[in-house]
Amino acid sequence: MARITEESVVAEADFQALGDHLVERLSSVMTFQRFNIGLIDPDRYIFTDAYVSGLNVAGRVTGHERTLDGTVVERAIRAGDGAFFGGDAETLLKDFPRFGPVLESGMRSMMAVPLRRQGRVIAALVLASDREDGFDLAKLKIVQDLGTEIVDRIAALINERNES
Repeated sequence: MARITEESVVAEADFQALGDHLVERLSSVMTFQRFNIGLIDPDRYIFTDAYVSGLNVAGRVTGHERTLDGTVVERAIRAGDGAFFGGDAETLLKDFPRFGPVLESGMRSMMAVPLRRQGRVIAALVLASDREDGFDLAKLKIVQDLGTEIVDRIAALINERNES
């Protein structure tokens, strides 16, 4: 997988372009049906979709806000550098009460990698698969490394968004 250099990131003008670039890179090394970049507001304890690609999940489009409480992203933040989960519908709903719309779309596993800048979680990369075993430690490491590469660009895009 090609590394994102400062020059290639500068060309990514917004979340859409950056997200499309990340989907292209990740698709070359793993299979998934949905990818999103979510912005984290720890003070309000919410996750806002800044970029969404792939299979539709009812109500979860760019700009959608939801609580972090009871989510895969919350669990990934608590785990530290990310986590992945999969299984049957009953188990997933028990572990993640807000997983219903994702299950209804056909997803059976998810991975979330929180992005930290200066010790604060600012965003998360989230992938979903229609396979119960869609993710593993090797794939988690790939997404973690990618997150490390792009966290400064995400922070810059957040700042640009807040200034406009």
